[in-house]
Amino acid sequence: MVSKWLVLLTYSLLLYVGSSLFAILLKVCLVNDKFAIFTRAKFWHDWLAGVGGEFLNTWLLLSLVLLIAALFKSSGAAVAVGIIGYFVLGMVNIPMIALIRKYTWLKWNPLNMFNILFLVLGLLFFRRREV
Repeated sequence: MVSKWLVLLTYSLLLYVGSSLFAILLKVCLVNDKFAIFTRAKFWHDWLAGVGGEFLNTWLLLSLVLLIAALFKSSGAAVAVGIIGYFVLGMVNIPMIALIRKYTWLKWNPLNMFNILFLVLGLLFFRRREV
């Protein structure tokens, strides 16, 4: 099981670092003169927070899939449940935000952690806001 964790960690780090570097490379090659992002610290802070939130969200989902894989004998069944769960959780998260406003006890739901990207970006947005 430890080898699965290490392989998934390596793959996810390569995926996020590689896609980030590829996005920067495409920006430099295609639209370098349109807008300057290399001089704006706010952009980099927000962008890295978004990538970090997505990385955390990916690892929450991976840990849930590996937990389910430990319960099932077949890894195919665990992967299928993980993929279906990803899409179902994506559809449930939006109404869950509205339900949390109505029922405060729902904020302690463990699956609510899949909203971490929205929480991180919302925190960054409201921290900058002058009230």
